Amino acid sequence: MIYRLHIHDWRVIAHYLGILIMLVAMAMVFCFVVALALGEYKTAVDFLLSIGISATVGAALILFRYEHGSLDWRQSLIITGLCWVILSLFGALPLSMSGQYASYLDAMFDTVSAFTTTGMSLALDTDHMALSLALWRAIMHLIGGIGVVVIALALGIFGTGAAAASLYRAEARSGQVMPEIRQTSRFILRLAAVIVVVGTIACMIPLFLNGFSVRSALVNGFIVTASAFSTGGMSTHSMGLMYYHSWPLEVIALVLAMLGCINFVLYGDLWRGRTKNFFKDIEVRTLVVWVTALVVLIALAIKGSYFEDLGAMLRRTLFETLSGAFNLGFSTMYTGQILYGMGSGALFVIILSMIICGSSSSASGGIKAFRVGIVARSIAQTIREVLAPDRARPRTFYYQQGKKLVTPELVSSSMIILLLYVVTYVVGAIVGVACGYNALPAIFDSVSAASNTGLSLGVASAGMPRVLEVTFMLEMWLGRLEFVAIFAMIVELFAFVVPSKRMRWRTKKK
Repeated sequence: MIYRLHIHDWRVIAHYLGILIMLVAMAMVFCFVVALALGEYKTAVDFLLSIGISATVGAALILFRYEHGSLDWRQSLIITGLCWVILSLFGALPLSMSGQYASYLDAMFDTVSAFTTTGMSLALDTDHMALSLALWRAIMHLIGGIGVVVIALALGIFGTGAAAASLYRAEARSGQVMPEIRQTSRFILRLAAVIVVVGTIACMIPLFLNGFSVRSALVNGFIVTASAFSTGGMSTHSMGLMYYHSWPLEVIALVLAMLGCINFVLYGDLWRGRTKNFFKDIEVRTLVVWVTALVVLIALAIKGSYFEDLGAMLRRTLFETLSGAFNLGFSTMYTGQILYGMGSGALFVIILSMIICGSSSSASGGIKAFRVGIVARSIAQTIREVLAPDRARPRTFYYQQGKKLVTPELVSSSMIILLLYVVTYVVGAIVGVACGYNALPAIFDSVSAASNTGLSLGVASAGMPRVLEVTFMLEMWLGRLEFVAIFAMIVELFAFVVPSKRMRWRTKKK
């Protein structure tokens, strides 16, 4: 049964969307100040215009709500689904004004990629992009990695109670560190701030030793840290991390990405000294097994490849695999090296690495280790049931914030989401092939977009067909929100615009 939203519901939704747009405008203010400090005056004007447009629209939407009332779960779902789309529209304004993009749609592609922590880019000349614009893309990475709704909850915008819990779950988050959702959101925000500060300092050291000035090392260090921890992948240069020629920086980026892949709630156990709970968690154990298997597979796959130097082979292929596994999106190899030099076996392993990615309630995308762990436990339970005596009914448990039972409902929901991801991968690949691309690059980039990884074999680039560009944007949205919020938003919008006769009758009856 679908309950149709009414005008009052849309006023409430518009009110809160307006507040979120105002938050984006406030984030742009920081980049505006940086642009002035760096002498990037044209970019500063672009940011000023973008701030004015965003603030005006946001203020107008805030006025839509004319009376006080609490959010219900339907409104929460629509807000969560719409905010990622709406914020991408306004976040693209300074990018589109910069002249770095062929069209507003291309600029919005980058914004969607940044907010969903994917990292794909259609910028025409990243090497000559203003630093304040690169900083804006990194900030959008952080906002998306931490979670738009989580930041809003931490600031107290959505209040507390059932509505806050609905918003938290709608953004594909689960588990709590503190008794209240607001307290949990604030813990996540503080945790991210600490990691970003420490990561920026750690990245500055190799950059400074490589000849960067203190100011340049600070800005580049922050951008690398924000991109790595949010498992994004956008950089100040078209070569990405390869530009810096620093293996210590690559190691730091991988460590930051690994921290971003871990369920933020698990850090609460570490903070309280409950290290056993951390290492018993189903997601941590699944990730350890998965990454170990990937490393073994890539070692076997690259045997006999064109790499002659063992050190270069290990550094590049291992980084590429872990970049996919940790949802990082940075690359230390050119497209031709990945596509033609590594061999089809190694390329297949990298595609596999992008499919699962990290934990739930993290900055990572993909199917998530939790669902893979649950499916694996259900397979083990099925085997046990077959081998057990007729009267015995074996039960299977998993550990995540306590010992829990693997239920048929949990297995079913995990399988459904897993299937939806696979269907999304396939659809994106089919569209890519239909647009004239070879099958392997089309599959690679489709998986990368839907899993929010950001690695590319050249399909996602400036000048790509519009239909494929829109398809990848939809894949990034669906993958980041794990389908539920987007599907709910589409159904509610359809029900509002084209209500069925049954819905009309129910409305009149009331």
